[in-house]
Amino acid sequence: MASIKNLKPNNTRYEQAYYIPQNPHKYRGDINKIIYRSSYEKRFCQICDMDHRVVQWSSEPIAIRYTSLFDGRQHNYWIDFWFKKDDGSEYIVEVKPNMKLKKPKKPKKKTVKSQETYNKLVKEYLVNYSKFEAASNFAKQTGLKFLIVDENYLFGIR
Repeated sequence: MASIKNLKPNNTRYEQAYYIPQNPHKYRGDINKIIYRSSYEKRFCQICDMDHRVVQWSSEPIAIRYTSLFDGRQHNYWIDFWFKKDDGSEYIVEVKPNMKLKKPKKPKKKTVKSQETYNKLVKEYLVNYSKFEAASNFAKQTGLKFLIVDENYLFGIR
C-alpha cells in the first residue's frame, strides 16, 4: 500500500504545507513529512506540538479499510492524526469542519445546480459516515479512542 505521505501538499482551496514542529522529539515519524491539508489540521498540529499533555503524535499514520455506503466498495481511510497523552491514553483523530459532520438538508429549490450540490454533499456525508464507523470500530479493537475534532475544539471551545 502506498503511503499518503507521498502525496505532497498541493494548491487547492485549502491551506496546505509541511508543518515544522517546535518540539520535534514529540513527533513519531519523519519530521520532514508532517503534512497538514487544511488550516484546521495545521491548528491541530500546533496543539499536539505545544500541549504538554501530548507526549507523542503523528500525522496520517494509519490506513483503515472501510466499505463505503456510497459505492459499496472497499477503500483506505488515512486517519488525520494519532496522539498519546501523558496518562498513557492514545487517540486517533479526524479533523473536520462541523458543517461536514451534519446530514445535508434537501434543497428547497429544485434546480439542477441545487440538486447537483445536494448530491455531492450526500455522497461526502455517506463516505465520511463510513470512514468514521470504520475508525470507531478500529479504535475499539485496538484500545484507542476515536475523536472527531471540529473548529469548536480547535479555536476555543474546549
